[in-house]
Amino acid sequence: RRKITYSGGHELEALSVGDVGTLTDSAISITSAVCLVDNLKVGGPDTSIDLVLLDNPETRVALTS
Repeated sequence: RRKITYSGGHELEALSVGDVGTLTDSAISITSAVCLVDNLKVGGPDTSIDLVLLDNPETRVALTS
């Protein structure tokens, strides 16, 4: 599993640990990745959020032998 941290404004405080969503970020070549909110840090000028990227069963290619 990969983890990604984002910092932003107070709008991130609407999320909660355990929330699941999708992430698209062209800067790191991620499109519609399913992710889980792992940690949320509030306070100070920025809010930061730690996301865990999960396998997306709809887009995962199954390997067969």
